[in-house]
Amino acid sequence: STAANPTQNPNTLACSYIHRDILGSITSTDGYVYSAEANVSRDQVKGFDFEANYQSDLGNFGMTGWGSIGMNFQGTLAQKNLFVEADGTELKCNGLYGLNCGEPQNKFKSNLRLTWYSPSDDISLSLRWRHLSSVQNDLITESGRNTGTYCGYNFCYNLPTGAPYFGQGAGGPSPTIPSYNYFDLSGTWSVTDGVELRAGVSNIFNKNPPLVDNNSAPASDINGNTFPNTYDALGRVIFVGGTVKF
Repeated sequence: STAANPTQNPNTLACSYIHRDILGSITSTDGYVYSAEANVSRDQVKGFDFEANYQSDLGNFGMTGWGSIGMNFQGTLAQKNLFVEADGTELKCNGLYGLNCGEPQNKFKSNLRLTWYSPSDDISLSLRWRHLSSVQNDLITESGRNTGTYCGYNFCYNLPTGAPYFGQGAGGPSPTIPSYNYFDLSGTWSVTDGVELRAGVSNIFNKNPPLVDNNSAPASDINGNTFPNTYDALGRVIFVGGTVKF
């Protein structure tokens, strides 16, 4: 098609699989289309994953008889998030989201959990902090040539003077999703050797997910005007449960 091959170059990768006969047909004995699998793009991610754990009796801090505390920290720091398309176009998506990069590619993600254990270890109470760094729409970052016109790879948006958002007037999506922090609280109680009760609250402060325009990223990545695979779309959730072993 002219969209995939604007110059109608017969030497492109896709065209090399099409063999026509002397009449230009692909339905004869000498005309056919070769169908095969091929690696036509690649995805490269570089960064660091790190984890730290700590546990101590509170007696070490002058709180004898108060039980113990534990800490677990997990983090991911991305230095590169590169996607190379079939035509060689490089999408540098670290810290971006949008029509080119799709789902938000946060540069930094972390989970910090602090847990208190009772002196007899039958009760535990945990507080978890989930952090996601901010991301910017790829239309702005990938062009950067003109302060008044932001371009993606296939299109441009005009930015009226003084408009708070890019896009067609002030109704377009915000170019940046700020960093997000969620806090969860959970606890367990081992009533007996065979009975354990648990309860908790996810997203204690009922933080809403970011709202984005349905046209600001591929439809496969957006659901309900947000990114449910990245951000908490359910809001505050209270749960209770138990385990009984016979």
